[in-house]
Amino acid sequence: EAKLLGGIHKEFADIKDEFECIQAFLKDADKKVKRDDTTEGAKTWVKQVREAAFHIEDVIDDYLIQV
Repeated sequence: EAKLLGGIHKEFADIKDEFECIQAFLKDADKKVKRDDTTEGAKTWVKQVREAAFHIEDVIDDYLIQV
């Protein structure tokens, strides 16, 4: 258990970096949606990515509370 928990802080940092990339992607996607420059399939995919981002953000918040 100690070995598993030993690397968790680095893994968390990696996840947080990926989350920042997702947020940047969503900001760019919002700009394209405002220009009406996307297909319905892309809009649906962005919606799903946004929902996943909300879940990731919740996990990050929970982790920070625990630490």
